[in-house]
Amino acid sequence: MEKMRSRFPVFSDPPRPLKIGIFDDAFTALNRRLVVIEAGCRRAYLSGLWQFTPRGAALSEALKSWTSRREYLELLVEGAPRFDLKGNPCGIVTPQQAEYARELLQRRGAA
Repeated sequence: MEKMRSRFPVFSDPPRPLKIGIFDDAFTALNRRLVVIEAGCRRAYLSGLWQFTPRGAALSEALKSWTSRREYLELLVEGAPRFDLKGNPCGIVTPQQAEYARELLQRRGAA
């Protein structure tokens, strides 16, 4: 996580809701290349396969650790801004995402 904090402003404390798809952004930035399959006029990003590489697994674990923190889940309220790697607003928390975060907190007895 320290490498993430040093490279990307969004991973500073206090935590902020991350944009959807931040794994792909971080993996690309950390590896300086993007694996793409061209299929006609469609592009399929292989984010699902990246998690099985050593770097992808480490990144996945770091993000899981960050986003499962109680402090992070408490920020996921409907309409709250989400942020990209540079800390710029990029999307909002949907009602469904906010409800899911509330449910996780309730199951943990933190809400």
